[in-house]
Order: sequence, then C-alpha cells, then structure tokens
Amino acid sequence: MRSAEDEFQNLIDEFADDPEYIAYGLVSKFVDDLCRVMEAQGVTRADLAGRLGVSPQYVTKFLNSTEKTSVYQLVRFAKALGMEVRLSVAPTATAFHHTASCQTQWPTQARTRPWTPLLPEGGDTDDRGRSAA
Repeated sequence: MRSAEDEFQNLIDEFADDPEYIAYGLVSKFVDDLCRVMEAQGVTRADLAGRLGVSPQYVTKFLNSTEKTSVYQLVRFAKALGMEVRLSVAPTATAFHHTASCQTQWPTQARTRPWTPLLPEGGDTDDRGRSAA
C-alpha cells in the first residue's frame, strides 16, 4: 500500500511539466513574497489599495487568486511596495543536456508582440483594477 506522501509526490511529478501548474506555482510564490514584504513594511491591504488607486477588494482578489494574473499586475503591485520583479529564462536540465553539444546560443534580440490587457474573470474590472464599465 502506498503512503499518502508517495501519492502526493506522484501527483507533483505528473504535473511538473504542465505550463499551467508551473505558472500557478510562480504566481503563488510571488504573492507569498509580496505578503511577506507587506508584513515587513507594515502595509495593510487597504494601504496597498490606496497606493495603487484601486479598491481594497481588488487587492484581496489579486492576493487570493492566481488566475489570469498578468506580468503588468505583478510589476504594478511590486512597485507599489518599492520592489521590482525579475523574470528569467533558463534551460531545463534535459534541454541543456541536448543543446550543449549543438552550441545553441540565446537570441540576442527578443521578439515582441503587441500587448493586450486581459480582463480578470468576471470582467468587472480591467487589468489595472479600474471599472470596465
């Protein structure tokens, strides 16, 4: 009989390469870090809402949900606390193993796409926390 710990580890392993699972983990870690910074600075959700010019409910919704979170939102919340966001890309262990002998180089210029803000689920506010009406 397998232990609950083994079952849990199997689930983690099963989803380890799932982009949605990875994105959820990254946003969750960001929100945890943001909450630690808020606590260290003595900033309440209402204080943060005031700095952002949004409602306290919007801040609570952002901190409690990782769905449809944009990089813009991450940067905006971090800057309101005097912090910055750093994103990086690194090859996975298997990708590095396969490309190391090919002398693959990272592109020197990033491709850009037009940015389109996404409405949060429910559509009642835009990406900046403003009323969409």
